[in-house]
Amino acid sequence: MEKKNLKIKGLKGTWYILDEQVIKDKNNIEKKVYMIESELYGESAITYIDENKNFLKELDDFEDFEEVQKNMKNLDWDEIKEIERILF
Repeated sequence: MEKKNLKIKGLKGTWYILDEQVIKDKNNIEKKVYMIESELYGESAITYIDENKNFLKELDDFEDFEEVQKNMKNLDWDEIKEIERILF
């Protein structure tokens, strides 16, 4: 995946990757998640995408990967994908 000038469905502008990690969901399934930052707004606009450049709205309020990992146990990826399919 490119590291900068990313266009993400559901997000305005372009984004670049700050960090990436493989994290496990509540079913112990590993997912690659990228922390991205807006090229226009900088650190005031940081969020997360998956390896297919899907915006992970459920992770939007988390500040770092440690917080994401703690909360991943509560997330159901199949449900997330269905919600994103409907919304975006």
